[in-house]
Amino acid sequence: MVDAAESKAKSAAQSANIVFFAECLPYAAAIVHTGTSLSDFVKAKEWAREGQPAHTDAVSVLAVLTFIYLVERGTQLSKGRDDQKFQKWQSIKRRVDNLLRGAGPNIEGSQRKRATA
Repeated sequence: MVDAAESKAKSAAQSANIVFFAECLPYAAAIVHTGTSLSDFVKAKEWAREGQPAHTDAVSVLAVLTFIYLVERGTQLSKGRDDQKFQKWQSIKRRVDNLLRGAGPNIEGSQRKRATA
Protein backbone atom coordinates (compact mmCIF):
# COMPACT_ATOMS: atom_id res chain seq x y z
CA MET A 1 0.00 0.00 0.00
CA VAL A 2 2.51 2.63 1.13
CA ASP A 3 5.19 1.30 -1.23
CA ALA A 4 2.87 1.68 -4.22
CA ALA A 5 1.95 5.21 -3.17
CA GLU A 6 5.64 6.05 -2.71
CA SER A 7 6.40 4.85 -6.27
CA LYS A 8 3.54 6.89 -7.74
CA ALA A 9 4.60 9.98 -5.84
CA LYS A 10 8.21 9.72 -7.03
CA SER A 11 7.11 9.57 -10.68
CA ALA A 12 4.89 12.66 -10.45
CA ALA A 13 6.72 15.72 -11.71
CA GLN A 14 4.72 18.23 -9.66
CA SER A 15 3.00 18.01 -6.31
CA ALA A 16 4.51 14.65 -5.45
CA ASN A 17 3.81 15.14 -1.76
CA ILE A 18 0.14 15.85 -2.42
CA VAL A 19 -0.14 12.80 -4.66
CA PHE A 20 1.45 10.62 -2.00
CA PHE A 21 -0.78 12.01 0.75
CA ALA A 22 -3.91 11.61 -1.38
CA GLU A 23 -3.01 8.00 -2.18
CA CYS A 24 -2.58 7.14 1.52
CA LEU A 25 -5.56 8.95 3.06
CA PRO A 26 -8.16 6.32 2.07
CA TYR A 27 -6.16 3.71 3.99
CA ALA A 28 -6.01 5.97 7.04
CA ALA A 29 -9.77 6.62 6.75
CA ALA A 30 -10.36 2.87 6.67
CA ILE A 31 -8.36 2.51 9.87
CA VAL A 32 -10.46 5.26 11.47
CA HIS A 33 -13.68 3.53 10.45
CA THR A 34 -12.71 -0.01 11.39
CA GLY A 35 -10.51 0.73 14.39
CA THR A 36 -13.17 2.35 16.55
CA SER A 37 -16.53 1.50 18.02
CA LEU A 38 -19.51 3.46 16.74
CA SER A 39 -19.73 5.53 19.93
CA ASP A 40 -16.01 6.35 19.85
CA PHE A 41 -16.27 7.20 16.15
CA VAL A 42 -19.12 9.64 16.83
CA LYS A 43 -17.15 11.23 19.71
CA ALA A 44 -14.04 11.51 17.53
CA LYS A 45 -16.01 13.22 14.75
CA GLU A 46 -17.44 15.71 17.27
CA TRP A 47 -13.94 16.35 18.62
CA ALA A 48 -12.56 16.89 15.10
CA ARG A 49 -15.27 19.46 14.32
CA GLU A 50 -14.58 21.56 17.44
CA GLY A 51 -13.23 24.96 16.46
CA GLN A 52 -13.35 24.16 12.73
CA PRO A 53 -15.46 25.82 10.00
CA ALA A 54 -18.96 24.33 9.60
CA HIS A 55 -18.10 22.69 6.26
CA THR A 56 -15.18 20.73 7.75
CA ASP A 57 -15.29 17.01 6.96
CA ALA A 58 -14.53 15.45 10.34
CA VAL A 59 -13.70 12.04 8.87
CA SER A 60 -11.09 13.63 6.60
CA VAL A 61 -9.59 15.45 9.59
CA LEU A 62 -9.43 12.18 11.51
CA ALA A 63 -7.87 10.40 8.52
CA VAL A 64 -5.18 13.08 8.20
CA LEU A 65 -4.37 12.96 11.91
CA THR A 66 -4.33 9.15 11.87
CA PHE A 67 -1.99 9.13 8.90
CA ILE A 68 0.36 11.62 10.59
CA TYR A 69 0.36 9.43 13.69
CA LEU A 70 1.08 6.29 11.66
CA VAL A 71 4.00 7.95 9.90
CA GLU A 72 5.46 9.16 13.20
CA ARG A 73 4.98 5.73 14.78
CA GLY A 74 6.37 3.85 11.77
CA THR A 75 9.47 6.04 11.83
CA GLN A 76 9.96 5.47 15.57
CA LEU A 77 9.44 1.70 15.43
CA SER A 78 11.76 1.13 12.47
CA LYS A 79 14.63 3.18 13.91
CA GLY A 80 17.52 0.93 14.87
CA ARG A 81 15.75 -2.24 13.70
CA ASP A 82 15.79 -2.26 9.93
CA ASP A 83 17.81 0.41 8.16
CA GLN A 84 16.02 -0.03 4.83
CA LYS A 85 12.57 0.33 6.43
CA PHE A 86 13.77 3.25 8.53
CA GLN A 87 15.01 5.06 5.41
CA LYS A 88 11.65 4.45 3.72
CA TRP A 89 9.74 5.78 6.75
CA GLN A 90 12.06 8.80 6.87
CA SER A 91 11.29 9.49 3.21
CA ILE A 92 7.57 9.24 3.93
CA LYS A 93 7.94 11.49 6.99
CA ARG A 94 9.79 14.11 4.90
CA ARG A 95 6.92 14.13 2.40
CA VAL A 96 4.35 14.59 5.16
CA ASP A 97 6.43 17.24 6.94
CA ASN A 98 6.93 19.17 3.69
CA LEU A 99 3.23 19.05 2.94
CA LEU A 100 2.29 20.13 6.47
CA ARG A 101 4.66 23.09 6.32
CA GLY A 102 2.59 24.41 3.44
CA ALA A 103 -0.78 23.54 5.04
CA GLY A 104 -0.91 26.52 7.37
CA PRO A 105 -2.23 26.89 10.89
CA ASN A 106 -5.31 24.62 10.63
CA ILE A 107 -3.32 21.39 10.39
CA GLU A 108 -0.72 22.58 12.87
CA GLY A 109 -3.48 23.56 15.28
CA SER A 110 -5.11 20.16 14.87
CA GLN A 111 -1.79 18.49 15.64
CA ARG A 112 -1.49 20.52 18.84
CA LYS A 113 -5.10 19.69 19.68
CA ARG A 114 -4.41 15.99 19.16
CA ALA A 115 -1.28 16.13 21.32
CA THR A 116 -3.20 17.58 24.23
CA ALA A 117 -6.23 15.28 23.94
